[in-house]
Amino acid sequence: MQLEQILNTTVAELLQVLLADRALVYQILSDGGGKAIAEAVAEGCSQLLGTVFSPEVFPPENYQRYLDGRICAISEREGRGITPCLAEFMEQIQVRAKLVAPIIQQGQVWGLLIAHQCDRPRDWEEWEINLFQQLANQLAIAIRQSLLYQQLQAELCDRKQAEINLKNSLAEKEILLKEIHHRVKNNLCVVASLLELQSNTLTDPQLAKMFEESQNRLYSMALIHEKLYRSPNLAQIDLGEYLEDLVTNLFHSYNVSGNRVKLQVLTESIALNIETATPCGLIANELVSNTVKHAFPNGKAGTVSVECYQTSDRKIHLFVKDNGVGFPEGLDFRQTSSMGFQVVCTLTEQLEGTIELDSTNGTVFHLIFAELNYSKRL
Repeated sequence: MQLEQILNTTVAELLQVLLADRALVYQILSDGGGKAIAEAVAEGCSQLLGTVFSPEVFPPENYQRYLDGRICAISEREGRGITPCLAEFMEQIQVRAKLVAPIIQQGQVWGLLIAHQCDRPRDWEEWEINLFQQLANQLAIAIRQSLLYQQLQAELCDRKQAEINLKNSLAEKEILLKEIHHRVKNNLCVVASLLELQSNTLTDPQLAKMFEESQNRLYSMALIHEKLYRSPNLAQIDLGEYLEDLVTNLFHSYNVSGNRVKLQVLTESIALNIETATPCGLIANELVSNTVKHAFPNGKAGTVSVECYQTSDRKIHLFVKDNGVGFPEGLDFRQTSSMGFQVVCTLTEQLEGTIELDSTNGTVFHLIFAELNYSKRL
C-alpha cells in the first residue's frame, strides 16, 4: 500500500521483462509539466529520476489521446511521423525507441508508464504492447488504492490528533472545574467564618444560635464542593461517604460527647449528582442538628443513627433516628415556625420526595427520594 514501493517494484520488474534500458513512471504536475518519480535503468544508461520537465514536453493534443487510452510505440526517433521537437527531445535524453501507456485516475491522466531503448532502434512486439497496457491498468488500480490508503492514514492521523487535542482540552476543563469547586468551597468557608466572628460579638444567645445554624448549612454545602474537588468524577459524589463526613462534622461542631451520645452511621456507596446531593445534605444537616439540640436534654444519654440505602427501584431512603425524649406530642413539623423544618419541607419538595415522622420510640425521620434528572452539562 506504499506508493513509492509500488512504483519502484513496477519499474524494476518491467525493466527485466522487456529487457529495456530504462523504465520509469512519469507523473503529470498541476502546471502541465511532469516529473520522473520512479525509475529503473540498465547499466551505462543515464538517470532521469527526479528530473522535472516543462509543459512543452507533454502538449495538450497528446493528453487527449492518452485520455482515450491510446499507447504510444515509437521504434526509431528519426522514423516517419516523428515531429522534429519530439525527435530533439528524445535525442536530448538519449532515447532511440520508447513505449508509453497512460495511467488514468478518476477520468484524468495521472501520469505515464514509460519504457526506453537507448542504444538502438526497437520494433515493439504486439505481446509487449499488450503486456505494457495491462501493467499500466494494474498500476492505475494499485495507485488508486495506495492514494486511498494514504488518504485514510492522513484522516486517521488527523482524527487521532483531534482526539488528543480533545482529551487535552477536557483535562484542562476538568482542572478548571476542580479549581472552581475548590474556590467555591473556600468562599463558603470564608462566609461561615465571618458568621462565626460576628456571632462572637452577640450577647443574645438566640441570635448566636441562629448564626451557628447558618454556619453549619454553609459547611454542609462547602463539603459537597470539597468532595467534588477531590473526586475523579466531577459530576457525582459518593452520598454515603458525604453523609458520614457531614454528620461527624456536625457532632464536632456541637461539641457532643461521644460518651454521652453515640453516633451510628450506616450508609451505602451511592453515586449522586450535585443537584440532588446538595438538598439531601441540607436536609440531613437540619435533621441531625435538631436531634443533637433537642433529643437529649439535661445530659441525657442516647444514640443517634443515620442510615441511607438505595432500593432496586432506584429510590434512596434516608433515616435519621434517635432514642431520645421524642418529638413534642401534637406538633406537626410541617406547620412549625422553625426555620430548620421549613428548610426540610421545602427541600423535600425540591427533591420530589416524601418525608415521614415516626414518634413511636424516640424520633425517626424517613426521607424517600430519587436522583433528579437534569439535562447533560455542556
